Amino acid sequence: MKPRLIFSLAGLICFHISMAFQNQAKLTGFVTDAKTGETIPGATIQLLDTQLGTNTNEDGFYSITNIPPRTYSVQVSFVGYETVIKYGI
Repeated sequence: MKPRLIFSLAGLICFHISMAFQNQAKLTGFVTDAKTGETIPGATIQLLDTQLGTNTNEDGFYSITNIPPRTYSVQVSFVGYETVIKYGI
């Protein structure tokens, strides 16, 4: 069984979609190991059904800017971990 990524409660609390200029949004947060709480550098965050995405930095932090406002499904993946998808973000 693969370890699980968490960008859920700890990550979702850090998830932040803010409206800027009423026509774009920003998604930021951290990706951590669900068991240890350690951050995961190099994890991939994708907004499904778009070409938008990024990787976490050395501190496990990510930021995606200039997102057209709407509801998205967000996928987080990293080699050796279970892929996590959150719907309705």
